[in-house]
Amino acid sequence: MDDDDDWVEEIYTLLIDVCSGKNPNELFIVGKIHPQNYPLEMNSILIHVDISKPQPESRILVHAVNDIEDDGHLSYFNCIIKDNEILYIGDFNGYIKYDNGQIDRITFNNLNPSPSLIESAHLIDHDHIIYGSYDGIVINSENNILTATRVFEERYSGNTVEGIHGIGKSFLLAVGGDGCIAKFEGDTWKNITPPNDARLSGVWCRSRSEIYITGDYLWQWDGAEKWSMLTMEDGSMPKTFDVIEYQGIIYVSASLSGLFCIEGGHIIPVDLGAPAIISR
Repeated sequence: MDDDDDWVEEIYTLLIDVCSGKNPNELFIVGKIHPQNYPLEMNSILIHVDISKPQPESRILVHAVNDIEDDGHLSYFNCIIKDNEILYIGDFNGYIKYDNGQIDRITFNNLNPSPSLIESAHLIDHDHIIYGSYDGIVINSENNILTATRVFEERYSGNTVEGIHGIGKSFLLAVGGDGCIAKFEGDTWKNITPPNDARLSGVWCRSRSEIYITGDYLWQWDGAEKWSMLTMEDGSMPKTFDVIEYQGIIYVSASLSGLFCIEGGHIIPVDLGAPAIISR
């Protein structure tokens, strides 16, 4: 039996994060698949999709259980791609660096305030990464110097920094939990009040005045007072997880509902085709 026969072809259905690759035809998707022998388990993977072909080709780059975790799986994780390294974030106080088969686990120690689980990350430049934690803390890692700041007020019951993005190092947004948003503009973090306290999970800043935020609702925000809720053309609205701009188009991941793009003020399904070619 081929190794790939162990996996059902549902690698597109539980999308957690999307990130653009160096090649203009590359799209990387972090998702989950069900082993056929263990249908109740959901194991995290990173797959690469070449969207330039009529029939997109898919390749699993890293399988979290076999390649990273010895005693379980990363239940929810983000990742960023830095040069040839893949940095995985999820379910512990730090991140996992995966570089051409070499695996290193890096933990954040001796920080005040002290973060627990790391849930999100944003690559500003080669030597500058921002991480978000389960307990509303942002960790700034610049030239290997770490500082931690609590950006969500402790009064929030659900205050995980599930998404973080910005423009350079002087404009950053952190979102998550039950309607938690914090904005950084060069000196301090300030809490922002969204239209409701629904769950927020991802953010992408196309500019300081064009910002997309995912979660129970998909929002477009002008950075000030105007909030627009985006739906499909029929008015329906899937729960969304993450958002990114890729080749000038805003893409949104939506778990079992798949991948969408924003077009004409609506979210439109993206047909990636059947996963005809899967290799590990």
